[in-house]
Amino acid sequence: MKRVRFFLILSACLFSFNASAQNELDAIRFSQQGLGIGARALGMGGAYTGIANDYSAIFYNPAGLGQIKRLEFNLGFDFYQYNSNASYLNTTQPALNSRTAIQSLGFVMPFPTYQGSFVVAFGYNRQANFTGAQTINAFNASQSILDGLAANSNPRFDSNNNIILSDLASYAWEQFLLNDSAGLYVNPIRGNVLQNSELLEDGGKNSFAIATAVEVAPSLFIGGTLNIISGNYSYIRTYRESDAQNRYEKFQSLTLEETIESDITGWNLKASLLYVLDDHFRLALAVETPTTLTFNELSTQTLSSQFKVAPAPNQPLSFSDRLPSNKFEYRLRTPFVFSGGVSLEEPNFTISAQATFTDWTQLEYRADGESFADINRIFKTDFQQTIDYALGAELRSVFLPIRARAGYNYQMSPLKFRDAARTQPTTSDDARKTITFGAGILLRKTLSIDVAYLRTTQSVFGSLYTGSAQVGETLTINSIVLTTSFRF
Repeated sequence: MKRVRFFLILSACLFSFNASAQNELDAIRFSQQGLGIGARALGMGGAYTGIANDYSAIFYNPAGLGQIKRLEFNLGFDFYQYNSNASYLNTTQPALNSRTAIQSLGFVMPFPTYQGSFVVAFGYNRQANFTGAQTINAFNASQSILDGLAANSNPRFDSNNNIILSDLASYAWEQFLLNDSAGLYVNPIRGNVLQNSELLEDGGKNSFAIATAVEVAPSLFIGGTLNIISGNYSYIRTYRESDAQNRYEKFQSLTLEETIESDITGWNLKASLLYVLDDHFRLALAVETPTTLTFNELSTQTLSSQFKVAPAPNQPLSFSDRLPSNKFEYRLRTPFVFSGGVSLEEPNFTISAQATFTDWTQLEYRADGESFADINRIFKTDFQQTIDYALGAELRSVFLPIRARAGYNYQMSPLKFRDAARTQPTTSDDARKTITFGAGILLRKTLSIDVAYLRTTQSVFGSLYTGSAQVGETLTINSIVLTTSFRF
């Protein structure tokens, strides 16, 4: 899976001949967080660092927890839908995948103090969602996946001239996909095939967090969050080529099935401060330390082929081989993340803004006894520093306990270029853009029910396999977040 340098976090576009998730695009996927937690915060575009006055401060700005004066219980759900329209060889195919999950579950406890405040919070938060999908179905008159296999393999034979089964290409040779009837190492399939690819991704990154906040001086709060991270990632792909137009005498079809299952663990810290000026303006700063994520990964590949006529004397019409499973443990070190926010609160409205700085060149893969020098070099040469921003607003009714919200979130591409040749720099068109709307109701100043709708759009580019024509995807991600909180 995925050895090209195209943008973004969605490996749905990408494929290589050794199933694995240790590449530059997966590094983005596993390092980036979602827009946050809490329907109120998300309804305001995630521009919450400078507000942070409920449980969701544990994610955005733990210092803001110091503003909470009563016990708070929080429960949130996320209804997530991923839509892809993938264009390949002048055909476009839709794909859909969805997921419903608990987004947050937490508790905030203020402790009595003689002056100032001291607050502790803990809970479970879903930081990122890995749900994805892609479907491709197109006739390719000039290429086959076997072109890349033949070009990137180095077959080895034993003393009896039998191929040593060590990689996908050697199994393809064993199944006469890279082997003519005389046993010569050739590629008999040179395009004119119907190519079909079905991909589903699932999983997410979660944190079990504990945070504390202290008012160290009038209106000045400091705080910190410890995140114990766990998660999983699932990749299931079926790729098929078939002789739909009956161009070949013997070959009928080939199928490659790939799976990746990863368990993820790690931890990090977030420290912040919040200053409340004249009960109207809030100023905030936060820094998140790098996370060392540890991955325990299991990947499998199964190659099957079908023939109309036996490919060689005394050979069957079909073959199927499951390659040895690959278990691998490796680590990914993520960058520092710095953020700042400001908000203005009046009786009938609140507006907020925030900016986030990330130096993506700090990404680094590590593994005992393994070298990731090539990928780590890409982080230094092809990645860049980014500044993301978010804007949000909330209107409150004078007569009813109802609130309306809207927001906008902009995330730059971590990559300098959108193509492997480094000829096309990434622009604002490659950014991930999200518009949000939300509403809430506050009952008896104790029970809050909030809902937010998020719509994210993005264009991404990639490759079906090494050397294939470009795949362009238009992504639309719709999410509805429902949160209820009770203060007592």
